Amino acid sequence: MKERRKKDFLGLIIFKGFFLIFLLFGINAFIAFGIFSSANEDTSKILVSWAILDISLILILFKTNIIRIKEILFSLLFIVILILAYFIPIIPNLSQEAMDLNLNISSQYDNKYDYAEQLFYTLEKKWTSPTREYLIQPHKVFIVKSPAYFWEIEGYVPSNIQAQIYRKMLLMSGRFTPNEVTFHHGSCTNSPHGYITIHHYEKGEIWVDFWAIDQFLEYKFGMRAFFPCDKLIGQAFR
Repeated sequence: MKERRKKDFLGLIIFKGFFLIFLLFGINAFIAFGIFSSANEDTSKILVSWAILDISLILILFKTNIIRIKEILFSLLFIVILILAYFIPIIPNLSQEAMDLNLNISSQYDNKYDYAEQLFYTLEKKWTSPTREYLIQPHKVFIVKSPAYFWEIEGYVPSNIQAQIYRKMLLMSGRFTPNEVTFHHGSCTNSPHGYITIHHYEKGEIWVDFWAIDQFLEYKFGMRAFFPCDKLIGQAFR
């Protein structure tokens, strides 16, 4: 009898913990896309709104005994798991179509940096990285790690996934070593951010940023967004 009560109690904690996460997630998405619908909206306003509303809601739920400390701790633990899941790299299952495209582009350029530039502009047209889209499609950020899956879809693909697929294709060409093409985790004001550095023997670092090209009309191969991602740094390759 006691064992059953413990299981029921644990189940209630988990249920309320998930309820809190989804409630806050839904409210934050509404704020980001309903109230502040413009992609150019000052992100600091969004962050302040999130903080005020989230804290107020948690306090109300806590004061009314709808949730307790255990449910809040469970929610925090789950968020930590999601953050760790974000950093899991993609799996090595690039589709045959992607490999054929990569080989075709590589064969057209004697200079490997020209090949890298053309591959970037080809891939960036395939996907998009609209700002704050991770709030609507979080499974693409935290769960799906398959290049083959992303190759078959159009629309939003997280910038860190695009960057990792791009790096994998460069390495599969045999024209770059892992030390020449490195992947970096960065961040913007209210979202994670992934980009690539190609090490050029004469020009130094060539940055490749799939998020930035969707946000800045003046973006050129060789640049990247700089925290808080309201400006570009680096020089155009050409």
